[in-house]
Amino acid sequence: MKNINIEGIVAYIPTPFDKSDQISLKGLEILIDRLIKKGVDAISPLGSTGESAYLSLDEWKSVTQKTVEFTNKRVPVIVGASDMTTANCIEKAKYAQSVGADAIMVIPMIYWKLSEDDIFNHYKHISDAIDIPIVVYNNPSNSGFDMKPSFIARLFNEIENVKMVKDSTGDIQRVHEIRLLTEDKLPIYCGYDPIVVDMLISGASGWCTAAANIIPELNIDLYKAIKNKSLAQAYELFNKQYRFLKFIIEEGGLSKTVKSGLTFMGVNVGNPRLPISPLYQDKLNELKIIMTELNIVG
Repeated sequence: MKNINIEGIVAYIPTPFDKSDQISLKGLEILIDRLIKKGVDAISPLGSTGESAYLSLDEWKSVTQKTVEFTNKRVPVIVGASDMTTANCIEKAKYAQSVGADAIMVIPMIYWKLSEDDIFNHYKHISDAIDIPIVVYNNPSNSGFDMKPSFIARLFNEIENVKMVKDSTGDIQRVHEIRLLTEDKLPIYCGYDPIVVDMLISGASGWCTAAANIIPELNIDLYKAIKNKSLAQAYELFNKQYRFLKFIIEEGGLSKTVKSGLTFMGVNVGNPRLPISPLYQDKLNELKIIMTELNIVG
C-alpha cells in the first residue's frame, strides 16, 4: 500500500462556481496555484469547505481529476470521498485512487442512527477496495456521530488503510488519548482552528484548515513557530489570527465565509451552492473589518 507522511498545513479549498452555478475548473486552478506558491504542505478538495455534499458525482469527479492533475505532485492531495452510502464512498475512493490522489478523507454521513460496528464496517469496506491511505475524519457536529478515541484506535489497529485521523471535536484530551491508545503511531491533525496551538503542542502532525485560502502566511508561520519551540511567537501569531479563525467557523459555515473572504481579495469563486446562502451584509461588513485589521484588504 502507498503511504505518505504529511506534516504542516493541509489547505481545504472551496469549489468555485461561475455565474451559472457551474464548476469553474479555471477558478480551481487559480486557488490551487495560490496555495502551493504560498507554501502549504498539502491540498484537500471536496470537504465541507468544498461543498462536496452539494455536488453531483460527475462534478465531484471533475474536481477530483482537475485537482490531482493540476497539482501535479507538487504537494500531496487528500480527496474528500464521503457519501451517504458505503457503495458511493467506494466508487469515489476508487476513482480518487485511479486518477492519482495520495489519500482520501472520509467522514460518516448519517441519516439513520448508526452503531460503532456500522461505522467500522463502512471504513473496512472502503479500505478493502483501495490501496491508498484513509484519513478518518471525526466531526460529530456535522456527522452526528462521535468517534471516541478507543474506536479510532480500533479503526487504526484493525483496518489496513486507516493511516491518519483529523479531529474536529475541539477536545484537546483526544490527542493524548489517541496517541496513547495507538502507541503514537497514528498521525493526528487539528481540524478545529481555535485549539490549533494546543493540539500542535500536544503532538498533532498538522493543521487542516480552510483559513489558508485567506491567511496562509499566518497559518504557516504559526506552525513553524511551534515546530521551532518558539511558543511565545506562536501564541502571538495565534492571537493575531484568532478573530478571523473564529469568524469563519461560527458565521454560517466555511464555504460561505471563505468564499466571501476570497471575493474581498479579488479572487472570483462565486457564491456557495444552494441551499447555502451567501453571507448577509452585516456579516460581510464584519468580515471586511477583520480582514482589514489583518492588512489583507484595504
